[in-house]
Amino acid sequence: MTIIVNMLMNLEKFHLKGDQILAKHGEEPLRRSPSSALHSLLQFWASESNLPVVLLIDEIDSLIGDSLVAVLRQLRTGYPSKILDDDIQYATDLGLITLDRQGIRIANPIYQEVVPRQLTFINQTLLKSEVDDLWYMNSDGSIAVEKLLTDFQKFFRENSESWIQRFDYREAGPQLLLQAYLQRVINGGGRIEREYGLGRMRTDLLLVWPYVKDGVSCEQRAVFELKIQHRGRKATLDKGLSQISLYLDRVGEKHGHLLISDRDPTVAWEDKIFKEQMTTGMHTVTVWGM
Repeated sequence: MTIIVNMLMNLEKFHLKGDQILAKHGEEPLRRSPSSALHSLLQFWASESNLPVVLLIDEIDSLIGDSLVAVLRQLRTGYPSKILDDDIQYATDLGLITLDRQGIRIANPIYQEVVPRQLTFINQTLLKSEVDDLWYMNSDGSIAVEKLLTDFQKFFRENSESWIQRFDYREAGPQLLLQAYLQRVINGGGRIEREYGLGRMRTDLLLVWPYVKDGVSCEQRAVFELKIQHRGRKATLDKGLSQISLYLDRVGEKHGHLLISDRDPTVAWEDKIFKEQMTTGMHTVTVWGM
């Protein structure tokens, strides 16, 4: 991607006279995020130029692998509605998702388990070196959920940018990273039940963990909802509390954890990271900012 962006800037200097638009802007997206630099550069060019921007790429199929995919993805974002419609129709035709009055949902319980595990499998494997198999366990065999989420919050702050880049679907990166993190923990015998608010920027998870305490079989259940912050923290928090309250009522639990991911790169991590205890109706919710 760096080669393509640099070539565009060099061609501008050679063929265009006067003010060099790309030369002013090109270095910054390369430093900030090389993988999306082409999209950023073309977006800036189109907004600054008084003339229409027409980009002709000859023999683009000479690119291979991730380079070709990255270029095509950044070019096609100029047509988000058409691409989204095509993607939805394709996934529907494959039987992976279905459309109903509530919107888009994964077609059946088997796919609800298989699809996210497939999307996060590589990251689950890579996370093995990050997750100690003992620290998150209580002495009675249950999972120390608060300790687990405190560690995930820290891990997310330190590593989220590099890890999310590894996902094919970066918009869903925070949700997929959380699921990969939890999956690594419960692979020893528990399970995760998932409910997706596709298009509503949320994912509900129910962690079920069987253990034996004083010779008696027990089952620990922990509810998580992860939301991407949209239209400000208060609006996201209010909607998230309402949604997790409904989910807690449906699964018969009194307490849950609401995780809010602020993806705004201009906001400092000190402002993104927080933990608060709140009440909504008959339920208590621990809110985690990240």
